[in-house]
Formats: sequence, structure tokens, C-alpha cells
Amino acid sequence: YDNLIIRLALPYEVDVRNFFRPNWLVVSLLIILFAVLTMLVIGIVQWNDRKMTIEEKGRTKALKHEMTSNISHELKTPVSSVRGYLETIINNPDLDEERKQLFIERSYLQTIRLSDLIRDISLITKMEEQPEQFRKDVVDMRQLADLVFDEFSDDFKALEISSENCVPEGLQVVGNYSLLYALFRNLVENSVRYAGQGSCIVLQGCLRQKRVLFTYFDTGKGVADSELEKIFE
Repeated sequence: YDNLIIRLALPYEVDVRNFFRPNWLVVSLLIILFAVLTMLVIGIVQWNDRKMTIEEKGRTKALKHEMTSNISHELKTPVSSVRGYLETIINNPDLDEERKQLFIERSYLQTIRLSDLIRDISLITKMEEQPEQFRKDVVDMRQLADLVFDEFSDDFKALEISSENCVPEGLQVVGNYSLLYALFRNLVENSVRYAGQGSCIVLQGCLRQKRVLFTYFDTGKGVADSELEKIFE
């Protein structure tokens, strides 16, 4: 207009605030997600129960009970956390937007943990039912260990845990990558949970008579004598 450009627009920051403002739809979706996850766990347990024969039921009853207890124990923490966050949001309608957003973000992180637990349950079922479906490849164990340690780097910093990957460069095994990754991830995760502040994690590997021997340990609290018999569960 007369060699001038006139720009008309709504303030950008209004759209940004509206986009990130928590709403009841998010809360409802989280509640639905937990309901679906709970039904999935119940379905897996019931499905396993139907596949058992009468002879197997007597032998596996105790193991099944223990497995169910373990699953319930693992699910209890994230479910309780999310429930607490959602109850705070629902019971405090005047809660400032920043706090609401923080609680929703924390709830989201807990749903990721729940998804990991469901994945582990499905993995166990698949291992027992169809082990032939697991693809085997040549896996570089040094690189795999580096990835596992890198995944827990934030936890290492928070707990002042040091790690030593002593697996030689180029050490390879033939196996399923996902299972091998899950195996070492489980070991490191247990150290992060139970070893304690300032511990050191060490992973070693060597080739011995066409077999690869791995040694894993941490310098933490150790396992109580009463728990030793459960260590390979």
C-alpha cells in the first residue's frame, strides 16, 4: 500500500500457549491408556493360563503366583505415580499451568516405563512360545555394551556411578541382537537401582575355546544372603 507492506497476524505467543496448555482430553487419554495396559496384562496372564495343561498347572502354580506378584510389584510404582499426578490436577482446578504441564510430562515418562514393562512381558511369552522366530546375526558386543552404557548415562551422572566397558574391540557373537541388548540392559538397570551412590560398573569379555565369556559386576551394596537364591529370576 503506497510502497508499504502491511502485515496482519494474531500474536504468535497466544497460539503457543494454547498448544501447550494441558486439558482434560490429555488426562482422559492417560486414564484410558492405563486401563488398556491393565487389561493387556490380565489378558496375557489369562492366555497363559488357558494354554496350560492340567498336569502343568500343579507344577507351575507357585511360579505363576510369583510371576503375577512380580508383575504387580513392577507396575505398582508407575501407576501410583501417575495416579498421584492426575489426582492433583483434578482436585486442584486452580493449579497454575506450569505445574500442570510438569505433572503431565512426568506422567508421560511413567507411561513409557509401563510400555517397557509390557514389552518385557511380551518378550518372555515369545521366548517360551516361539523361540524359532528370533533372528540370529553377528553382533559386535563392544558396540552393544557402549549403547547400553550410553542409555544410562543420565542415571550414572545423577548417582555418580562410573562404568568400565572392558569388552575388546571387534569381539563378536552370533545371536539375537534384541535379546542380547535386553540381557545387558537388565544387568545395568539392576546396578543403577540397587548398587548405590558412587558405585562402579565393570563389564569384561574374552574369547575362550570358541566361546565368549562375559563377566559383569558392580562395587555396590551386594545382594543379601536371603535373596541369593532368587538372583537368576
